[in-house]
Amino acid sequence: MLDFEKYDFEKLIDIAKKQEAIFYNFLNLIDDSILLVNKNFVVEFLNEKAKELFDIKNEGDIPLKHFFNDFELEQKKEAISKAINLKKVLDVDNLTIIKGREIWVKNLFIPVDDLESDDIKILLFIKDITFRKYVEDQNIKVNERFAKIFQNNPAVVLISRVEDGKIIEINSSVEKVFGYTQSEILGQSTKILYADPRERALFIDKILTKGPITNYELKFKRKDGS
Repeated sequence: MLDFEKYDFEKLIDIAKKQEAIFYNFLNLIDDSILLVNKNFVVEFLNEKAKELFDIKNEGDIPLKHFFNDFELEQKKEAISKAINLKKVLDVDNLTIIKGREIWVKNLFIPVDDLESDDIKILLFIKDITFRKYVEDQNIKVNERFAKIFQNNPAVVLISRVEDGKIIEINSSVEKVFGYTQSEILGQSTKILYADPRERALFIDKILTKGPITNYELKFKRKDGS
């Protein structure tokens, strides 16, 4: 099966212009739900995946209201009208309930020329992205926990680039111990913190060759030189 997020939509629309039957057969190969909606908000075609998702047996000519609740229906109508007027692909994520199950979906509203008239219709691609949203949410929570641990750690903690020592992030203890404000030290090289800047190269070399190091003594200096 094909993933619509990886497909070339210009090629897809070109297929639509050439032969309707081939176009519809192709849509049935895509492993995501697809509705072909006209300007009157009537679904003229739905692929096999959409029939399965919405539990609909009919082939087409179904009012859009049969697919979505009132609130989501208005959102879909607004996006369809906007995509038609702008002749531009719209990308919208939303939370929905289908078959009693709450899921996140990605909606792509793709304007295509009608084969028999001057009307523009919308190919509405609907992809279940619930798992992706779950992963994103977990990543946010992990990052928030990391930020709290990082900032509240009484020990000096900073993040810098290996190649040039550029300081990317610091916690509040760095300011207290070294005397630099965050704005003064971010973007600087860690060399300004070493009593002997040459020690940084030796220290980094040991980390790269031996991995994490503990109990390694280094001499640093504060902003005032002490």
